[in-house]
Amino acid sequence: MPTFRLYKLHYDLQTFPLSYGLALSRLPKSLYPAPYLVFLHGTTWLSKHYPDAYWARLASQADEAGYRVLLPWGNEEERIRAESLASGEAAEVLPAIELSRLAGVLAGAAGVVGVDTGLAHLASALERPGVFLYGPTDVRLTGVS
Repeated sequence: MPTFRLYKLHYDLQTFPLSYGLALSRLPKSLYPAPYLVFLHGTTWLSKHYPDAYWARLASQADEAGYRVLLPWGNEEERIRAESLASGEAAEVLPAIELSRLAGVLAGAAGVVGVDTGLAHLASALERPGVFLYGPTDVRLTGVS
């Protein structure tokens, strides 16, 4: 394995892929039957949003492939957006849940599609396969590993 030098933090990274030391066994188990995908549609910058029509198309394709699509949200604006995305019946809006329970939902997902958001980093740390969509931000600086 290659050794990477993280100069700003002054330590050697000896392992790849990274291990974040998350205790997966301590996460709440997902109450949703497999297989499902989680779409992380919420982000703070308007310029980071993926177009709603594209989310709807992805949800329809996932549904046709036999996957349930779950849509979490963290504030009222994201809830309204999630409800709009779910209107085609190919997706389901999650109820308001705390971060540890959402981590359990992410851990049980067959995959994740997300924009530039902290939850995308959590999904990556949970070693979920995913596609993460970056627009105005530099993936080399803030990208999911």
